[in-house]
Amino acid sequence: MRIIQCLADIEYLRAEKTLPMALIKEIEQDCLGIYDAENYDDIYLLNFRLPLVQALFVFEKGDDVVGRLNNVFELENIEKYRIEEIDYYRCRLRKGELSNSITH
Repeated sequence: MRIIQCLADIEYLRAEKTLPMALIKEIEQDCLGIYDAENYDDIYLLNFRLPLVQALFVFEKGDDVVGRLNNVFELENIEKYRIEEIDYYRCRLRKGELSNSITH
């Protein structure tokens, strides 16, 4: 599992080259969208860090996604997308540790 909280985390994904660039761009757009919507303190983009409750999660093969969610009744919604032959899901929890997650 990868936890994405800042642009440096996204750059690390780019350098690793294990995910398709289109998916990394989608993760970056999600992060920038949260930055635009939630940056009430006018923090410089390179210093901006998502709190864990808003972080983006990339679950990898073998990760225990159900165990990580703890309580499926906390799920607010799940949206399925497809980029370059990879299915990924945007999940939002009503509360708890994970508020945004992307899995493939």
